[in-house]
Amino acid sequence: MNLAQRRGERTFSNLLPYLDLDAEKGILWLKDGSAVRILSVCPKSILSATEEELQTIQTGLISAVNQLPEGMLLQCLLVREQTNETSDRAALNWKAAHAKPDEQVISDSEERLFGSKLEALRERWANSTLFQTRIYISLRATPEVKSSTFQKLGPFSFLTYGRKSKKARKPVATLLSELEQSSTALKLALEAQGFEVKETPPEEANDYLFRFFNPDRMVNAPIQLSSVNARSDLSDAIALTDLIETRKGLALGRSRLRIGSLKTLPESCQPGLMTEFSAETKPFVLVLTILVLSQTEERERLSRRQRLASGMAGGNRVRNISAESQLEDIEETLSAMISSGEKLFATSLHLLTVERDEESHSFQQLLDSAERIGSGCRWFEETVGAYPVFFGILPFAPTFITRPKRLLSSRLSDFLPVFGIGPGHTDASVIFETPYQSILGYSLFEKSPSGNTILIGSSGSGKSTLACGLILGMAAKGRAS
Repeated sequence: MNLAQRRGERTFSNLLPYLDLDAEKGILWLKDGSAVRILSVCPKSILSATEEELQTIQTGLISAVNQLPEGMLLQCLLVREQTNETSDRAALNWKAAHAKPDEQVISDSEERLFGSKLEALRERWANSTLFQTRIYISLRATPEVKSSTFQKLGPFSFLTYGRKSKKARKPVATLLSELEQSSTALKLALEAQGFEVKETPPEEANDYLFRFFNPDRMVNAPIQLSSVNARSDLSDAIALTDLIETRKGLALGRSRLRIGSLKTLPESCQPGLMTEFSAETKPFVLVLTILVLSQTEERERLSRRQRLASGMAGGNRVRNISAESQLEDIEETLSAMISSGEKLFATSLHLLTVERDEESHSFQQLLDSAERIGSGCRWFEETVGAYPVFFGILPFAPTFITRPKRLLSSRLSDFLPVFGIGPGHTDASVIFETPYQSILGYSLFEKSPSGNTILIGSSGSGKSTLACGLILGMAAKGRAS
């Protein structure tokens, strides 16, 4: 009864780990002293990539994750969300590309072309039929010299959130230096593979956190940083709703939270399938949490298991097929770590949706789509464990892993959610609607100074339609002559 009373007295904002967002350094401080750097990654579409290009990207991603230091926690968020006129990045780029100085006169034809397309988009926004994909990567440097690997789920799992660590802690300068080196190395590694990576502005991080914890409040404007001073608790500023735990699961206010966890790893996975998954026409958040394990300890653990499995496989007169299979898997893992230089990571993959309709079947449809990632892939919906899992997948605050699975670098690179349909070019003179209910900005001359372009396609593929669209877009911007 005392435990239940203590739990009931704690407000939702007290349970959240957020403390302060340092706008100057671009670091989110958590209540346990951890520092988080948030990166925004422009999703990369590889639907038409060749096998050689996929192998090149996979090699680069393996190199990127191998550069992470031991004890580093990394969280990848793939956010699929509905858009409006003020939040759609492709539309904002397109409108900015067509903006002209006040002294420049806009012709009637240009205004009609631009206005007609904008009205068509506004109709789509009003019907909530346009989506976009955002990708955030959060790197957390823990102040503890040796970070905790996992938290086990149990009936009293909520007690772990209030525990105070008594382990040795790093100096703040060492913590910031480790975070800066890790984020810079990851950013350079992703940019080498053609990804567009930048630090997330504090306004965007605050805006997303506020919308995440307040799904019932249709607020589009970001939280003003002036209202959050250095001494205030960021959790109080963003948690304006209640976390409700019922028999049916969790809810934020009147919106029901549904969480799915990866149960069985697929036999094989390709980044192209993650692109298909990120093009779903339903809002969701895909969360991948990664912990870089101590490689020395993991090799020793695998060596002990190898000796045990070898004894079980060869010590009996009756052939032990299970022990032989386990021995083969352990030897393959050790061989990859020693000969290929791969690292072993603890990972968890979760899917989160917010539903306001009790009879909605979108979550089950998303789980069915997620199981198409690869053969043998299985997911399940969290029920009893939804409470601790929710606090383990909070945006920008990777603190622990609830459903850990160990993966090598080569397998982990397939699960990184960095693929999808992005907003397109920054100088978007033309805008198109993709087959995945999103819009794509396109510029004919942004990536090359050349004034010549060749349009190639089979008969009936839409060359003429695309050429007319490009000409009309340039005419609306005043570039066609």
